[in-house]
Amino acid sequence: MTPHVSALYRYPVKSMRGESLPSANIIYTGLEGDRRFAFIRLRNRSRFPWLTGREVPDMLKFQAEFDHPAEPRTSPVSIRTPDGDILPLESEDLRADLEQRAGEPVHLLHLGKGTHDSLTLSLMTTSALRTLSAHVGFPLTAERFRPNILIDTGEMEGFPEDAWVGKTLVFGDRPDSAQIHIVRPIERCMMINLDPETIRQTPAVLKAVVQFHSENAGVHATPQKVGTIQVGDSLTFL
Repeated sequence: MTPHVSALYRYPVKSMRGESLPSANIIYTGLEGDRRFAFIRLRNRSRFPWLTGREVPDMLKFQAEFDHPAEPRTSPVSIRTPDGDILPLESEDLRADLEQRAGEPVHLLHLGKGTHDSLTLSLMTTSALRTLSAHVGFPLTAERFRPNILIDTGEMEGFPEDAWVGKTLVFGDRPDSAQIHIVRPIERCMMINLDPETIRQTPAVLKAVVQFHSENAGVHATPQKVGTIQVGDSLTFL
């Protein structure tokens, strides 16, 4: 079976729940609209001032969505809170809610085109998910690892994306098909222990990644050619 795109994910706000998309644009800063916003901890002077699920696991229960999904550069963002309220991203009520959960002052940071991460795209395969699920003893979903691109690799075993490091991937065969360059494996942290639905901590997940795959799961990539990507796109390698 030819590997193909199984799912696409966009996360408008760092560490909040994202959107599943049928298609997306890849621009030079990554998947368009991805991680354009983040909340920072005002008293934190470290190199990692972001407010994330490490500090506030409930962050993963906040659903962030563009009001106009096809226009992420200009669209407002709405947030559904764990209590079911729908608030504008810039609202004082949302900031106050996050401050109360964090126990410290926070501030919304807006990066015009994204992204707040060191490398702009993340990719994972269904084979890697299946392999790690077998090690921990229960099914793991892609949402736990927060990839932008999930690739269906059929019955392949292990972590086929490891062999893609240093290669350029082309999605589909359209004139505007996007191309990305696979840069390096993703070193994981305790965030993958958090179930995105229940926020329950399961340390066995990170333990399995450390024990069976040198702390890595998935790969980081950078855009090589801007263009489109769609669910169902087959992969070819340059």
